Amino acid sequence: MRRINPSRLRLRLQFGHVESKETINGINTDKQFVCDVEVWGGMYTNSMTQTYVLMGQGVTDTKSFIVRHNSELQKYTHLKYQDNVYTDLVFNEDPYGAHDSFDTVTGKLVTKRGR
Repeated sequence: MRRINPSRLRLRLQFGHVESKETINGINTDKQFVCDVEVWGGMYTNSMTQTYVLMGQGVTDTKSFIVRHNSELQKYTHLKYQDNVYTDLVFNEDPYGAHDSFDTVTGKLVTKRGR
């Protein structure tokens, strides 16, 4: 995707993973998000077709973002924006991988304990 104005990238998006923390007493706490990398991104509105496909699959509470093309982001399992964590990330990469291209990332809102 190339027709994105870079000035739309105003949001700080954190990519990372979720892990359990252990207290001094050896008790596992709830799973918590751990940030591995932070990038600039923006909100992206899905087309009606994309929305219908997600609804048909029973996927709700999703949010889509745009980021500069970066293949390394695909290794992360979770995305955090503000106080919300998203999982089941789906990356739609620009097929050309040019320096001026953008990717979309769609994630499902985590509603309880990292799931």
